[in-house]
Amino acid sequence: MTTSGQLLSTSSNVSRRGFLTFLGIGAATASLTCTPPANAAAAGTANFRAVITSIPGLKHYYPLDSASKARDVVGGLDGTAHGSVAFGTHARFDGKSYIEIPDHDDFSVVTRGALTIVAFNTIDDWRGAGGSEYVHWMGKGSAGSHEWVFRHYVKGGTGEASSRQYRTSFYHFNTSGGLGAGSYFQDPDAAGTERMVTGMADTSTISMWKNAQQRDSDPMSGYSIKPGNGRAPVRLGTRDMSTGFLVGRLRRVAFFDRKLTQAELKRIYDARNLPESGSTSTAPVAPVAPVGPATPSANGALVVRSSTGATYPLKGFNVSRTADSLVAYTKAGSSTGTNQYGTEVVVRDGRVVSVSRSKPGIRVPSGSIVLSGHGKARTWLDANAKVGASLAVPRP
Repeated sequence: MTTSGQLLSTSSNVSRRGFLTFLGIGAATASLTCTPPANAAAAGTANFRAVITSIPGLKHYYPLDSASKARDVVGGLDGTAHGSVAFGTHARFDGKSYIEIPDHDDFSVVTRGALTIVAFNTIDDWRGAGGSEYVHWMGKGSAGSHEWVFRHYVKGGTGEASSRQYRTSFYHFNTSGGLGAGSYFQDPDAAGTERMVTGMADTSTISMWKNAQQRDSDPMSGYSIKPGNGRAPVRLGTRDMSTGFLVGRLRRVAFFDRKLTQAELKRIYDARNLPESGSTSTAPVAPVAPVGPATPSANGALVVRSSTGATYPLKGFNVSRTADSLVAYTKAGSSTGTNQYGTEVVVRDGRVVSVSRSKPGIRVPSGSIVLSGHGKARTWLDANAKVGASLAVPRP
């Protein structure tokens, strides 16, 4: 049995130290903006998606509503529902069902330096299903590949559950398992109460937030945790099917590759009652052609064109990126294979949905094109391809 701040990665996972940011919030899609307004609601934003996608560092976003189901509307890393997951305004889990998302480096603290996970979580039955002491309702871990997990303790459960009633925790482990570092909050939330749960971690610290307020923070060193890059998938509704299942709901689950600020979390929380998507009162971006055949330049060369009319010549498709060149990558699931000396943007349906700067090549999401620029092309992308911007991009 573990002590107050400890947990095993097998039957009792994680304790209280580390730093990864997890945000869980209703059902919303996401994109990324480099220079968001200080207060999106005050600026006239009328939908949740516009808010969440304006926060820098957003890599993957799962609204989990009836329109998107288990689709990743930002990074293209779609999940698969197992069992009777019911999608409405939330994804509803019945104590036997779950969603599985493929493994990716974006879900590991050590590969990105930090992780923030945000999720809107509702526990409909604190007894959960399949767990006697606690229930892992979301996590990434399996034998030899343990990383992080969210859990709640079982109402009337065994072991430490008696002193941890209504506790919700976020833990990180060594890949080998054992005790973990973790943070928590413990409030008598009635069944059916929605909370915006956020877990943050980097290689030295872990913290837990509720409704945009930090509730706990602990060092990874307390339990000698050195985050690793495991190969387990991410699962919603359970972690590994052997440590319990959620009886409740999730929506608007988002993953960021940095630690968010309290002000950024508050912007997300304050937007919780907005519709997922829809019209906004902010000035619209001038319409451009969707991703598809773009108008060539006067000399017949293919170009990428911004909503302001700015253009840059396209070197080609799925070729090596050289000095000052702009390349389009279209092979879904494959990496661009580029080095860190550039900017890469994901374009879907004529809009930029995410931006990656000064990092090794990214994976091409399904249904999207990745534009990769070096030198002068990088400067052009930085100026014309911010998240939400419209681009006309040729197809091969």
